[in-house]
Amino acid sequence: MIVNPRRFFVIVGTPHTGKRKTTQQIFGRKKFLPFKAPIKTAALGEEQFVIILPRALPPHEYLAYIRKLIQVHRESDTSFFVVLDLLSAEAVHEVQCILEYFNGSAFEVHYLVLSSSLYDERVLGNEVVTLLQTKITNGTVHVLDRLVTASLIRLNDRARDIVALISKVLENKPVYF
Repeated sequence: MIVNPRRFFVIVGTPHTGKRKTTQQIFGRKKFLPFKAPIKTAALGEEQFVIILPRALPPHEYLAYIRKLIQVHRESDTSFFVVLDLLSAEAVHEVQCILEYFNGSAFEVHYLVLSSSLYDERVLGNEVVTLLQTKITNGTVHVLDRLVTASLIRLNDRARDIVALISKVLENKPVYF
């Protein structure tokens, strides 16, 4: 009997916040093949992950892609790591179908909001974070506000912050009976 829900870690950010580069730093690889076996990373121990990176798909089709991957990996004891693009403050409404799916699920969802741009000094506004929080009824929003502008060192630090956060969440993982 499974006594814990699956964990979903959703990296959320606007263009140029380094969602893909941060994911690559965390998992120590550049390519992810979500239909193959889940992967592990030394930084997160024995936990297995399916990495779901966005494709050039409208939100409803991206949701169908996510659901298909969940179905493919339904028998495995794995966590999911999903990247969610917000093209603007209005994009929170555009990804509403994905947020509603997670809200209605039995998943334990952690939204990791990247607030700093990788290339310039733009920062995600509080109004976007607040709007996102109002749309989420199942999950925890973690805002990662480390300024990473044009710094590989700070990008690495942000990746380490995320690994520490995920590790803390995974420490509380109940066992299967």
